[in-house]
Amino acid sequence: MMAMTLWTLGTVTGAFLGIGATTPAPAERPPFPTEFGVNIHFTQPAPGEMDLLKKMGCQVVRMDFAWSTIETEKGKYNFRAYDGLVAELERAKIRPYFILDYGNAYYQKGGLTDPLAQDAFARFAGEAVKHFRGKGIIWEIWNEPNILPFWTPKPDVQAYIQLAKKTVRQIRKSDPSAWVVGPATSGFDWEFLEAVFASGLLEDFDAVSVHPYRPGSPESVWEDYAKLDSMMEFFGRRRPILSGEWGYSTFRRGVSEKRQASYLMRMWALNAAAKVPISIFYDWRDDGPSDDENEHRFGVIRQNSEPKPSFSAAQRWLEMMGKWRVARRLEDDKGRVTLLLESKTSDALSTLSWDPNSDELPVLKDQSGTADIRKKFANYLSNGDVRVSNQAAAIAGLKAFAGDYAPRVQASYGPVPLSLWKKGTPAWTILNRSSLDVNLVQKDGTRVAIPKQSMEIAGGEAPPQLEVPGSNLRIDFGSAGAWATVYPERRPWNVVPYVENAPRAAQSLEFQKGSDFEWEMVWSYTFGQGWQYAGIDPADLNIPERAKAALIWVRTDGSGNYLRSRFMDSTRRVFQVNLGTLGEPGAVPRWLPILIPLDGKEVAASWGGNESNLGPRGPLKWAHMLLIDSLNRQVPRSGTVKIGSISYLF
Repeated sequence: MMAMTLWTLGTVTGAFLGIGATTPAPAERPPFPTEFGVNIHFTQPAPGEMDLLKKMGCQVVRMDFAWSTIETEKGKYNFRAYDGLVAELERAKIRPYFILDYGNAYYQKGGLTDPLAQDAFARFAGEAVKHFRGKGIIWEIWNEPNILPFWTPKPDVQAYIQLAKKTVRQIRKSDPSAWVVGPATSGFDWEFLEAVFASGLLEDFDAVSVHPYRPGSPESVWEDYAKLDSMMEFFGRRRPILSGEWGYSTFRRGVSEKRQASYLMRMWALNAAAKVPISIFYDWRDDGPSDDENEHRFGVIRQNSEPKPSFSAAQRWLEMMGKWRVARRLEDDKGRVTLLLESKTSDALSTLSWDPNSDELPVLKDQSGTADIRKKFANYLSNGDVRVSNQAAAIAGLKAFAGDYAPRVQASYGPVPLSLWKKGTPAWTILNRSSLDVNLVQKDGTRVAIPKQSMEIAGGEAPPQLEVPGSNLRIDFGSAGAWATVYPERRPWNVVPYVENAPRAAQSLEFQKGSDFEWEMVWSYTFGQGWQYAGIDPADLNIPERAKAALIWVRTDGSGNYLRSRFMDSTRRVFQVNLGTLGEPGAVPRWLPILIPLDGKEVAASWGGNESNLGPRGPLKWAHMLLIDSLNRQVPRSGTVKIGSISYLF
């Protein structure tokens, strides 16, 4: 049994990075639609303003729903200004996303720490939701409570939690079907978010809203979403992530207007690929006259309503999304970020790609290329296809993940992950929500089955070793400080299999939407009498440099037939690795992760090329990635196995 070091922090895939696979909200609340829009700062639109929003294609607007402007007389609520705004938005078919926010001089100014002020705010929220019931509004509890000046005199996460819980209870009484989201943090404030999740608010919120501001380009958000999803998984409730506010200012020391336009389109595209349903760009209109003020230049239109290039970029994106949906992010090609798009009206496919180091807008591949795109991408295996980065690069990129609150490692096996968390000292928490049986391998070699929820174990800094019974996979999570991250990798397979000593018709291979993986390869075979075996290869036979092993998900068929793998080194010497059987004859089929060591230490046989005691000489190629060898050569035998994903471990 080979021990492999596997360091991961959640996969970032089309279902997101597990993000799309959220725990369903109660039945009376529908899933969030995929919508794109802007922040506004008005209840009375300027002349022509609604027409301009419609011209852009805006689908949702986020706006303060300020308590102090509504309860202007104690105990009485005046919604007249918002009645007008909601009516305008309804006519334009634009969804309101209202922020229930800020203090009220009758009770408490600034952040609400006084229980009586919190009760009054909750009553105000309940009355607002009751008044606008049935309008499809997204209600958010506060804006950026983790920073000044939005929660004064200083941020207080426990006070926010108390306020949010009281407010959710009132809203549910007023309208059980209303969407309630939060905490609308500025950036990814991990300690604040951890406290919110630990309080149980994930059970109350229908989505987790964040403001993914960052000084650089949007592409770095991908790993932040992965970590946020992983953190929610640990606390037992995965919710959709909303990008409630995010933008780039074109003030004198900010980004150029061309770069703002490129960033807008790229951030919306990345959000769509990560299955983030609501994306709000900050801001709609420039807020002031000065080119030297950061806050004055976030808009997609100028103060005089003249559109900036970012207005056209938003318009272009929204027109595109009328025809296409983002299916998933593909492996980056020659430094370009690439997304796979599916037509909303046909089976056509396309790609959207861009250079993250350029200010050019993303490029949509023309529909005339659909056939080539389908040939290249339709057979991708997704959900769990990951490439583990090298350790050095990962450590450099994971400084923000330090601390007792961060997930230390997560091995994504199939649709549900197995997580290992450092929670305090010296205990570790293992979370097993996968379909796998997993054993903890103790120092004395004894095994303890990990329950399907979680278990805490004592120990020092070194994390425990785990194994999957029935598989040749053993997981050594490494020592403290040696973490790595995960990137999506989806590799096309050669769909023309072969059968030795048997007619070609004795084997079939097809791809289908799966229940366990988004795409599954169904491999059917029939062996007659005599020695026969079947095999498959990826279209790209090259094995990545420095890969120590490949990890392939296989659903066994209970045939008892042997599973093997062959790879070839640069001298053309072939190495065969025996991988066990496809289950004992008659056994119930099940998914297993199959490890293929590539270091030559567990080779059953080798031939050809140059024999060497130093093992395989790179670069390596697949001879036959997977082989099925007949168990009984006297009896005809058939079966069907499935392949769920392939990963390389470095």
